[in-house]
Amino acid sequence: MLRDKWEFEVLSKELAQAALNKMSYHQLREQTWRGMKDEVMAEIRATGIDISESAMGANYANTALITPQISIKPDLQRRLTECHNKIQEHQKKSQEYSGWHQTLDTQRERLKLHQDDWLYFYGE
Repeated sequence: MLRDKWEFEVLSKELAQAALNKMSYHQLREQTWRGMKDEVMAEIRATGIDISESAMGANYANTALITPQISIKPDLQRRLTECHNKIQEHQKKSQEYSGWHQTLDTQRERLKLHQDDWLYFYGE
């Protein structure tokens, strides 16, 4: 099969609606990830900070030089990073589909899409 050669005709208004649907999906996902980020931040504030004042391995003569170390628990850091990355990803996609919606919504023509174009606007 040569499905990369196939063409699908779609009205620009229909494609504009598909772009709007994708934009809405990514806005919803962005908000979901923002909520998850807020939860992680609250958990970090409540329990996620480790403070180490250990002098293990040091001789007692130089313990005065050891300062406490503060760190965020690694699992919370990973979750926070994932939330941040997902927010950025969905924000970018939302803006991208918004631009397509604005462009296509003003057109009144039939457009020919290839498979990858169709998946971009209609795929999951």
